[in-house]
Amino acid sequence: MHKKIQIVIIDLHNSMQRVLLLKTNKTSGNFWQNVTGSVEKNEDFMKAAKRELFEETGITNINLIELPLSFEFHDRLKRYVNEKVYLALIDSSHNIIKLSNEHEESKWLTIDEVNEENYGYHSNYDALLSAKNVLRQSK
Repeated sequence: MHKKIQIVIIDLHNSMQRVLLLKTNKTSGNFWQNVTGSVEKNEDFMKAAKRELFEETGITNINLIELPLSFEFHDRLKRYVNEKVYLALIDSSHNIIKLSNEHEESKWLTIDEVNEENYGYHSNYDALLSAKNVLRQSK
């Protein structure tokens, strides 16, 4: 089984909660997504999530919340995948996004303006809905 992570990044800097979307480069399909990545050998899901968050955005020292959502699917290489989903709550005034070479662009959208069409995969939108639900419950 191949293990992966996905991270929804939400900015709590101002009253309008914003979601960070990353656009993959042309080699990777040229679509918008959350942070995603593979769990490496001798790494647990949480450690992989923190590493991928840093590698793809430059964000460090963030407490990640494991969301009550995971996905199981076969990827384009026909591998059986187990993907766990996390939420990163950040203050964008203290975090400058530094994209990896996997992505060519990033954008912030308010949490209420994001819809399924913003993402290349439905699972990314499902992850956002799960994150919104967790935020709602924590108020």
